[in-house]
Amino acid sequence: MTPAAAAHSVCGKPPMQTMSHRVLGEHEEYVPLPLARSYVQAAERTGDRVRLIVIPGVGHFEIASPRAAIWPKVESAIRSLIDGKLPPL
Repeated sequence: MTPAAAAHSVCGKPPMQTMSHRVLGEHEEYVPLPLARSYVQAAERTGDRVRLIVIPGVGHFEIASPRAAIWPKVESAIRSLIDGKLPPL
């Protein structure tokens, strides 16, 4: 599967009628940032509550490790979903 095909399957197709976050590293190699941005724009146009969080200076795998220095930002995004809120921009 190509990175673009994988990204499309991860991003889904709006409207999903749910609140969601897309957390990506600035140096993401598997989900192209332009694809994630276009997904967020499309989802917002359909009324979905969605937020794209781009973590500066990291790639794909750093955002998935609780031991990474940036984990508190990822954890905050997860907790805000649990609480039913979108994180601040």
